[in-house]
Amino acid sequence: MVFTPISQVFLWLGLPLFSAEANPFFGALFNTVCANLAQFFALLRWFLTIKANLSIGLIFRLSGDHLR
Repeated sequence: MVFTPISQVFLWLGLPLFSAEANPFFGALFNTVCANLAQFFALLRWFLTIKANLSIGLIFRLSGDHLR
C-alpha cells in the first residue's frame, strides 16, 4: 500500500476513516478528491493569470503608451 502524506496526517490525528492505510476505499477516494481539488485550483490560477495578463495588455494598449 502506498503511504501518502495526507493519509499519514489522518493516521496521526487518529482519524483512520480518511487514511488509505487503515481504510483503502475511503482513503483512496479522499486522496483522489484532494488531487482533483489541487488540479482544479492550479488550472484556476493559470486561467486567472492569463486573464490578468490579457487585461493588463489591453489597458496598456488603450492607454496609448505603446504609441510613444
